Amino acid sequence: MKPKNKKRIFSKWQIYLVLSPGLILFGVFIIYPAIANIIYSFTDYRPLYEPTQWVGLKNYIDLFTRSRDIELLGLAFKNTIIIAILVSVVQNVLALTFAVLLNRKMKLRNLYRGIIFLPMTLGVVIQGLVWKLMLNPNNGTLAKMLSSIGINSTYFGDSNLALYLVIMIIIWSNIGFAMTVYLSGLQSIPDELYDAGLVDGATGWKAFRNITLPLIRPALTVNVLICLIGSINILDIIIVTTNGGPGFSTYNLPYLVLNNITVGQKTQGFAAAVSVIQFLFTFIVVFIAQIFLRKKEVEL
Repeated sequence: MKPKNKKRIFSKWQIYLVLSPGLILFGVFIIYPAIANIIYSFTDYRPLYEPTQWVGLKNYIDLFTRSRDIELLGLAFKNTIIIAILVSVVQNVLALTFAVLLNRKMKLRNLYRGIIFLPMTLGVVIQGLVWKLMLNPNNGTLAKMLSSIGINSTYFGDSNLALYLVIMIIIWSNIGFAMTVYLSGLQSIPDELYDAGLVDGATGWKAFRNITLPLIRPALTVNVLICLIGSINILDIIIVTTNGGPGFSTYNLPYLVLNNITVGQKTQGFAAAVSVIQFLFTFIVVFIAQIFLRKKEVEL
């Protein structure tokens, strides 16, 4: 005899009813603005001005043909790529190092974990202001300490240094989250595997390379993808610290979109076209990275 089917606790319509508020909010605040933005990118939309007209691909053609727009777009792409690569590599290397060290039994390890995670609890404005105050070339605490050993700079006012200071702040503020993801992966690895590896002579770096690293590949994939998405679309910390300057040294794709919205000389449709390019760039980079990382997981 076939076993009787278990009685459903919730009907299909009850599940839809429970999910509907979240789906409605997602549609109103995510899907609708995204679709509207794509449509606006084919228009000369400008709020409170002349009636909106359909211009087709004009905004995209202007973006890739006008010399000034090409120059700014190229600069924004270059800075965005630099931020994405350095944040993804340095943040994950440091986060994994901290996770491995703090996964060991030691005194005050929870305190150390809390200290590393602390920047995550601060708002972006506070994160930026803290570093601007410390690196103020006139009376900043850290600036004075560096000056005492012969290191002098305008820091956020230095076009050669500002972008890397922004990258440092991004890593400092998010490394705690990445470390937590790695810690969860490390704590899921059975101790028996290390004991078996010890019998075969796998200690130190060999144990990390042959046991730890393969088993935390899923955590690595998650962290790299989050880093890529976040760093490509970073805007708030740039506004707080450098506002795109000095000059255009911290000018990235999100700031290019913002500048075209607020500058007043371009239509909102043009800014929408730039944001569509930003989305496509993010999608392509993340898609390729995900395929590569998933392939590595399968190989292991």
